[in-house]
Amino acid sequence: MGVRILEQLVGIGTLQHVEGDGTAWGTHNRRILRRSSGAWRVLGEFPPTYPRDLLGWTRLGTRAARADQSNVYVNRSGTAIAIRSGVVYRLSPSPFSLDRIGQLKGDCALHGGFCEDPDGFVFFGEYFRNRERESVRVWRVRPDGRGMDVAHEFPAGSIRHVHGVFRDSFQKDTYWVATGDYAGECYLFATDASFGRLERVGEGTQRWRAVTLYFTDEYVCWITDSHIEQNYACRWRRRDGAFETGAKVDCSAWHGTTTIDGLYVACTAVEKGPGIMSDRASLLVSRDGFVWREATSFKKDRWRPYAAFKAGVISCATGANDSQSLYLSGQALSGFDGITLRVAIDA
Repeated sequence: MGVRILEQLVGIGTLQHVEGDGTAWGTHNRRILRRSSGAWRVLGEFPPTYPRDLLGWTRLGTRAARADQSNVYVNRSGTAIAIRSGVVYRLSPSPFSLDRIGQLKGDCALHGGFCEDPDGFVFFGEYFRNRERESVRVWRVRPDGRGMDVAHEFPAGSIRHVHGVFRDSFQKDTYWVATGDYAGECYLFATDASFGRLERVGEGTQRWRAVTLYFTDEYVCWITDSHIEQNYACRWRRRDGAFETGAKVDCSAWHGTTTIDGLYVACTAVEKGPGIMSDRASLLVSRDGFVWREATSFKKDRWRPYAAFKAGVISCATGANDSQSLYLSGQALSGFDGITLRVAIDA
């Protein structure tokens, strides 16, 4: 088990999305970049946001101001949507334009938390601090990117925020919404593409606090995302609703992906709290979504406090990820901060 580094991309802070033909989309603060046929090209920039972008000329300033937080997602028909500073855009690459289509609470969706239906409608949820426990919405963007509406609204006081929306790869008419963060807020919700009715699964505890979901024919799987309790690999059995806890995991798990060649990939994060047992963020891989092995890890860097200079995080792109050409982006890790690696996983 291991990882081979194929390429280091210093000018790509976050690898956002990979299309089926290998076209890759990345961001670096305000810049939006795309790789097609081997070459990276700057397409354009998000509009500036002040005062945050005044600090973005240094990496530590970028981290403190969260100037690198954004999303890019491309649907099956090639329509790109982009989000930064709470504004949702339809992105046209040539000539470059950003056409505003909506506004959401928070800076952007949680990285990786997008999915789409067979018609190309794109779904994502609102992810923000939400100290007052306001209502939280799941948004639906039209296939042509020329409008968006609310697919579902969680009432005030019911959850803190949405971690992600996921289409079930084995029951393809089913969509899952993962929510957090504290007691009575951590659930999985099953629905269909209309979001007409949500079925709540889970007990609201930290065992049900998931950021990324993994699907098999028999189970829905995840690794818990808890900074306050021990983390575990978990799974829920479809046929009877049985819940199972597997091995302990040293840190909370945030981002991850299921590759096109069938490998489950999870990325742990070094944050502050009694549930964090290591100072290394790990890349974990699995063949069944439940038994995980470490492929590599990166040590949290020296910059403190975490609240200002970020937790140590590894992230994957959305879209068509390949275990033999997998993009990983790093933040607040030694030697792996604000850059992207393209790696091959030897599983």
